[in-house]
Amino acid sequence: MAGKISMGARREVVSAVTERYRSAKRAEKGRILDALCATTGWHRKHAVRALRQHEPVGLNGVEAPRERSRKYGATIKDALTALWEASDRVCGKRLKVMIPILLPALEQHGRLKLGLADRDRVLAISPRRASCAQEKCLRRWIGSRKNSANCSSKRAVRFH
Repeated sequence: MAGKISMGARREVVSAVTERYRSAKRAEKGRILDALCATTGWHRKHAVRALRQHEPVGLNGVEAPRERSRKYGATIKDALTALWEASDRVCGKRLKVMIPILLPALEQHGRLKLGLADRDRVLAISPRRASCAQEKCLRRWIGSRKNSANCSSKRAVRFH
């Protein structure tokens, strides 16, 4: 029977057993795992992971993916893009060092208008996060350049 059970049936079995597994003691968990492995044909480790990670199934029968909350919003990404372009598109490590110098200058000249909380977040950004924001901006820029008629592949900018 283990080889002929469908994925939908496996999902139903896991959702039916999950709550009982979470509230069970150690010995009972072993028996639940044995029964689940016999029913689904899974290995014990896979069954444990499925029971620990299982989220309740949504209305349409598909599990909703978990979404991480965004730490940096559009204003901070726009500010990083402006800082990056003002620094002549340097790498994230160098940009991190230049932010305390460039940020007041861009604010003074009216290029950036950030609130106090957003300003603190931009100043506290890590070099890796700054690099990620740059890569997304650069991909968008290169993509638009490749679509133009007069762009050659030799002029494409490489980002490290």
